[in-house]
Amino acid sequence: MELRFYGLPLLLLGGAAWLALAEIRNFQAGREAERPSWSRLIRRLFGAALLVAISAMFQFADTRLPDQMPPDQALAYFHYWMGALALVGLAGILALWDVLAELRNLRSYVDRAERDELRKLHDHLKEPKP
Repeated sequence: MELRFYGLPLLLLGGAAWLALAEIRNFQAGREAERPSWSRLIRRLFGAALLVAISAMFQFADTRLPDQMPPDQALAYFHYWMGALALVGLAGILALWDVLAELRNLRSYVDRAERDELRKLHDHLKEPKP
């Protein structure tokens, strides 16, 4: 008897749907502000697609282990699960890339805000006092 757990694939599908919808909303808001980020949209939608692929690999995998397994079947199982692990690793690398890109954006935003505040302070100090 095979025990199948549906929770992890459903969580992955839910996470992929949430990520895709949130990013599409964010892209639409950026488009209205005339600063859409195409690279972020593509990166995050690709991440959502990876989550769907990982979910499908987990759900439709053959998890039965017979007592005796021919070496070619064992090698096929090994390749299948190494492929799933490679997709998980790719998703992790993509997530790290996204975090680093957002940190870079945050740093440039802080630099711009600091520059604007210093300019305002400089202009305020230049104004003659009545």
